[in-house]
Amino acid sequence: MSKDKKPSSETPRPQPLAEERGLQPAKNPPQMPQVKPPKSEKGSS
Repeated sequence: MSKDKKPSSETPRPQPLAEERGLQPAKNPPQMPQVKPPKSEKGSS
């Protein structure tokens, strides 16, 4: 069951990412760095 959930989560991830990149490439770069800092702090905590 765990294996079935892994591929399902990876499939929808690349699709939305590619669509957002083509729709607004300028929004992707600024959003990526902003989401990385908050994620790093949560992991360290």
